[in-house]
Amino acid sequence: MSGVAAEQGSEHTALRSLSLGLRAIVLTGRFFLQSHGATLNLGATDLVALDQIFLDGPLTPSELAQRLALTTGSVTPLVDRIQAAGFVMREGNPNDRRSMLVRTTSAGNEVMERLYAEVDATLQQTLEGLAPLSRAAIEEVFRQANASLRRTTVTAPNRTSTEVVDASAVSNHSRA
Repeated sequence: MSGVAAEQGSEHTALRSLSLGLRAIVLTGRFFLQSHGATLNLGATDLVALDQIFLDGPLTPSELAQRLALTTGSVTPLVDRIQAAGFVMREGNPNDRRSMLVRTTSAGNEVMERLYAEVDATLQQTLEGLAPLSRAAIEEVFRQANASLRRTTVTAPNRTSTEVVDASAVSNHSRA
């Protein structure tokens, strides 16, 4: 194998390794949602919805449906389940009397803070010993990979990738 071909093969192998590593993180995230959701008597999608409301709420059911790539009809029973668990509440929308807003309750805030604390502690342990430059590089890779995947992903029929909620915005939220 020539030097150029070997270099390209090595680059492809490294890229595939990173791709598989990212896939493993995504799958582990799904298991995290399933297992933690189950302890709260919620499904994984319910927990994702709770997270969206926690980070960016209050949200209308239509906004939540768009963020989750669900129909508004699917969001109604989803919000019912989260509300029955005591983690969200519905209230009138002061900007539109025909609409409702969904916001987290204090119990919902506490649950999400505990989940974020768990993830933060795991990430902190993982990053210990890395130079600040390495941390910044990892964050930039995540940001760019997210942006690239958003540009190439269509989440639902008749929707463009620009309608996908920007997951990188999560890092801009203060959870204090």
